[in-house]
Amino acid sequence: IRTSGFSLSAHAEDTNALMSLSVAVTKNGAAQAGYSWAAADTSTKSYDYAYVQAVGAGGADDGLWIYTITARDQANRDSAAERRTVLIDSTAPAAPAIAAFGSSYYDSTLTASGTASDGSGNVSGLRYVQYSIDYTNDGNDANDTWLYATGTDYWYATVDLTGLATEGAKYLYVRAIDYAGNVSAAASRQFMVDRYNPTVDLSGFVAADYRNSAFSFGIDAADTQSLARVRVT
Repeated sequence: IRTSGFSLSAHAEDTNALMSLSVAVTKNGAAQAGYSWAAADTSTKSYDYAYVQAVGAGGADDGLWIYTITARDQANRDSAAERRTVLIDSTAPAAPAIAAFGSSYYDSTLTASGTASDGSGNVSGLRYVQYSIDYTNDGNDANDTWLYATGTDYWYATVDLTGLATEGAKYLYVRAIDYAGNVSAAASRQFMVDRYNPTVDLSGFVAADYRNSAFSFGIDAADTQSLARVRVT
């Protein structure tokens, strides 16, 4: 499997003399421009050649390439064909999909799942899916912590949140890597970390009090993130 250009070296020799050498090339079964060499005289006993395969940008050269190399001597006898098969895959998988989370707020663990794909046809296929909660998008994986999800086309992960130093809005990032080593863009989904219970302070009376007429009291409710409701029973 290759993601960039490469070369194939061929060496042919004959005890008498060589007549020719040919390199037949196909991509996904369709013939491509190959190479042929013809001896300038009848005394050449060996020949060396390097076939250069370019890989352009944009995935235009992606596919299954087959190279068949054959030599012929001056007696019109052909060598056994040497065949090499190379899968060119220079295209990254699509960014994974992250399913909606079961809740908006989490404390210590987050359960995540989703799908990923490397496309169809002659592709190298997904090798693994990774997730991170400290992705920096600075181009340097050494600054990020990427862990392995379970599964590829359908993946899931139990994310440990205990290492997060603060509460509040956080993001789960997920990426896919194929067998050629191509890395997808990172998908993301936001979630909230809330580790502390809300607090309530009452004012206007003591803990045990008796009244025989209408009265009022104050409620001061607070939370480190946001309050859903205040209920008096």
